[in-house]
Amino acid sequence: MAHIGRMAVLGSSSLLFTFKTKIEESVALVPDMVASEKLKAVQFWNVVSERLQEIVNNSAADINALALKMEKGSLTSHPSLNGQHNRQC
Repeated sequence: MAHIGRMAVLGSSSLLFTFKTKIEESVALVPDMVASEKLKAVQFWNVVSERLQEIVNNSAADINALALKMEKGSLTSHPSLNGQHNRQC
């Protein structure tokens, strides 16, 4: 079962990389557009951004659980927050 979980994470990481790459490639096209196309690109971006926000909102429980897990992990890995203070002479 753990193997499947790792594969899902790797696949997810690959999807995120693809997402970022395509966004960057799309944004890089905008400076070469004429003014009217730039305006339409921004309007389209706003629509897409709203759709992405809806997806995030629908995944709020999962995102909150992940944020809590990450927060707990950072607290336990940070010595000064874990009751272990570095003493210098």
